[in-house]
Amino acid sequence: MPIRFTCSSCGKALKVAEEMAGKQGRCPFCQSTVTVPLSAPPSETEEKIEIEEREETRLFETEGTPEGLRRCPSCGILVEKSARACPRCRADLTTAEEAAKTVAPRRLPREKAALHPASFWAALPYTFAYPFNRKGIFILILGTVLILFVGIIQTILAFGGILGALAQLIVAIFTFGYIGSYMFRIIEETGGGGEQPPPLPSITDYVEDIVIPFLQLLGTLLASFVPLILYLILCVGFRIPIQGIIVLVLFIYALVSFPMGLTVMAMSGSAAALNPVLIVASILKVPLHYLGALVFLVISLALQALGLKVTLPQVPILSIILAQFISLYFLMVNMRVLGLIYRYNEEKLG
Repeated sequence: MPIRFTCSSCGKALKVAEEMAGKQGRCPFCQSTVTVPLSAPPSETEEKIEIEEREETRLFETEGTPEGLRRCPSCGILVEKSARACPRCRADLTTAEEAAKTVAPRRLPREKAALHPASFWAALPYTFAYPFNRKGIFILILGTVLILFVGIIQTILAFGGILGALAQLIVAIFTFGYIGSYMFRIIEETGGGGEQPPPLPSITDYVEDIVIPFLQLLGTLLASFVPLILYLILCVGFRIPIQGIIVLVLFIYALVSFPMGLTVMAMSGSAAALNPVLIVASILKVPLHYLGALVFLVISLALQALGLKVTLPQVPILSIILAQFISLYFLMVNMRVLGLIYRYNEEKLG
């Protein structure tokens, strides 16, 4: 049964659990040390305390605060607004007021949630609009200008002899490394739920931002063609007749496995993407979605070839600009598709 008693300092009614009998504690109103009695007060005292508590609560809730006064947040008595400390419980009124302002609830603006199509198949058609989201047009234009600029540099270096050829190699590594870095970024951000094209990569470290993406892209490409390359080497080394059907099968394998290799490389960023066993296992985990992605990529490449064929051949300069623009556009679309494979199969692919 709870023990009821009054504080000897402020006179407030208190109630504690029976196991607190004989122990000391602090009054929640005036913070003074009080000793809990060994037994509960007589019933008449209990009734009197309960009546006083109810009356005090009623007065506190209904009684308006007179002008020029305010209530102490600790013990509830009326004090002057200019008072810095409560005369009864000595609470710091300035600190209490600031704390009340601090914990006051604020209405925060709601962040608009990104809405994703319900399935992989529903998301595929929207990939054609992906490069035109927000800053996508700016990225397409700027990327086209950069590719044209690199092409002009390559043309100039072609007349430089051996040093020019070496410089061309360095520029080629830079170009493919930069493009590879952007390809991996699109796949990674799409796989993570991104809906907007990422900005073009910034270059702060040539090795980290250019050379490594170049090696990742080259390694993924070579890993896809490793079975075909090994077969041709064995045939030539041991003078074994090359079987056309085997070459065809291994070439198809390279084309089919390369997109998944890019996806694994982008999402893992490790040499695991070069493991043919992992690539084949990943394809077998999502066969229908991957087959649909391959069909979509074939259609995309066909549209790209058609677009390049009809791009104003009678105006050479404009034709080159539009060709680069179209190539960059379909590159962004295709990488978006690979990112969607991971987004909608994250649990299966891991």
